[in-house]
Amino acid sequence: TAVGLYRMAARAWPEAGEAQFNLGRALRLQGRAAEGVEALGRAIELDPRNAAAHWQLGKALQELGVQTEAIGHFRQALAVAPQLAGVHHDLAVSLWAGDATSEAIVELREAVRLAPRWPEAGSRLALLLAVTAAGQPAAVEEAITIARHSAELTDWHDPLALEALAGTYAAAGRFDDAVSAQSRALDAALQTKDERLA
Repeated sequence: TAVGLYRMAARAWPEAGEAQFNLGRALRLQGRAAEGVEALGRAIELDPRNAAAHWQLGKALQELGVQTEAIGHFRQALAVAPQLAGVHHDLAVSLWAGDATSEAIVELREAVRLAPRWPEAGSRLALLLAVTAAGQPAAVEEAITIARHSAELTDWHDPLALEALAGTYAAAGRFDDAVSAQSRALDAALQTKDERLA
């Protein structure tokens, strides 16, 4: 397996940061985040400015629910590579989990600015704007605009983009539109076998 090969490489070259990084990332991608943390931490010890290692370690910690430490590593990744939209997005997820919604919105806006055709970032931004926009009609309308754009980027086939659109409509009190978008989200989930919504 890939993990086995990377583990052999990490043992053969323990001072090679790339070998440690590859092992840690492979473990995380296999759902073994706790094991990946050790190798990714070792990669960072070998190269403290390795943005990719900080990002992957942040993702592993995020998956383990250790949001404060994850935030620290995302910030260190951005200090080296501020152009990485994915890091801004993942930082926002951890900030949102910790109820730092204003900061999460800032990070999601930056992710969307850097990757304007990335529907996941747009959908998440739209939903966060909607849930924090009580009594702010302009903010709700902005959320709807962003959510519609994200759904359009997926040709109206992505369940989560459609669910975000439903959420923004609901926040605006447009309940018929919300029900319609939610119905489309469920249909899309069934068609794509996306168990997150189906």
